[in-house]
Amino acid sequence: MTPRDEIEAMIAARGKCMARCDVEGMMRFYVEDCELITGEMPKRTGIASVGEFFRSMFDEGTVQASFVIEDLRIENTLAVFYARELLTVSLRSESSVDQYAMRHMAVLCREPDGWKFVRSMLTLEGPGLAETEI
Repeated sequence: MTPRDEIEAMIAARGKCMARCDVEGMMRFYVEDCELITGEMPKRTGIASVGEFFRSMFDEGTVQASFVIEDLRIENTLAVFYARELLTVSLRSESSVDQYAMRHMAVLCREPDGWKFVRSMLTLEGPGLAETEI
């Protein structure tokens, strides 16, 4: 399996955890001192803080993610990618489904147990702006 294949498999496995609202499963794909930067929201640092971000999101509803890597650079045990992401959110409090188009940049490192997120930066393009052809 090439490093690109390994990274794509890791992202797909993370997406499956997201669809199950499995925070603990998702955190297997982050290093202990990871960072999550999401637009105007405060930066999250550390696996507990990043996990709490996802836990609060899953408390609101279920999330399905589609992911397309537009650029991936790999140098030994480090990788950087730029991707488009489409989140489909079904809120528990309403019978609505919203889609959010996002841009996602991330730094990854290869650990003994696989590729993990070191820094993840997300920019929300907004509801209703999502292209269904992701």
